Amino acid sequence: MIKILLVSVLSFFILASAGAFEPAEETGIKAREKARDLRQNVKQEVKDTRENIKTEIKETRQNVKEDLKAKRDDFKKTVEEKRMKAKETIEAKRTEFKEKLNKVKDERKRQAVDRINTRLNELNANRINHFLQILDKLDKTLDRIAERIDRAEASGREVSAARTAVAEAENAIASARSAVEAQSGKTYDINITSESAVKNDTGKAREVLHNDLKAVNEAIKAAHEAVKKAATIRHE
Repeated sequence: MIKILLVSVLSFFILASAGAFEPAEETGIKAREKARDLRQNVKQEVKDTRENIKTEIKETRQNVKEDLKAKRDDFKKTVEEKRMKAKETIEAKRTEFKEKLNKVKDERKRQAVDRINTRLNELNANRINHFLQILDKLDKTLDRIAERIDRAEASGREVSAARTAVAEAENAIASARSAVEAQSGKTYDINITSESAVKNDTGKAREVLHNDLKAVNEAIKAAHEAVKKAATIRHE
């Protein structure tokens, strides 16, 4: 029984070998052809995948850029509106301030206080212009950083840490914009209580402006540091 089984098994292998195996040379050629076809298929799949990733990244980035542009345009429009209202407020308060200024009898002192009062709002306007220029530069710099990250991702590099840093920078810039927007609508006047206290009154008005601008400057500085951090993140 065992012998019959062994013969049957051996016969099976002989038949299988005769029908299934081809000459070694022909088998080697076909194996190489299959390997070559496989490599070509893999290369094509990799290429197609990369192209798809590049297309998706490009489309996503374009949508992000359009969204950011819309937000920037809205921000600039809002700031301009607030500045126009601030100018109207300054003009409206001008008569009231002149009446308070009459408390100062000394002509030279009165003129000096008037100039300082005008200068406070001019200084605020100048600083707002400066802050807007910085924000524009930060926006452009962050755009270039994001585009560089897109290229790195499309080439298969790890960019999650860089993406996080860019998101943090965008949030910091948004906070700075809010600070600038609020500051653009503020006006400053010296509240003259009496001639003897006019120096102290002037100092208080200056201090209020100084503190407000300092707060905005800190927000701008934080945005600058966040963008700088995003620029230094390496892509693995």
